[in-house]
Amino acid sequence: MKDIDVQSKLAMAKTLHSHGVSVPYIAVATGLTQRRIRSELKTTIKNHIKKHQA
Repeated sequence: MKDIDVQSKLAMAKTLHSHGVSVPYIAVATGLTQRRIRSELKTTIKNHIKKHQA
């Protein structure tokens, strides 16, 4: 159950970031650390780039 909670918070973080919300505010809204949010966003961006290069 904890994994689902974290996944939903990360999805919310991605959505907020795509709408221009800064990482510190996303951290407050989701309860995740800024480091975790940045790491996840970085991974998502890398995967998106790889997907479009193929």
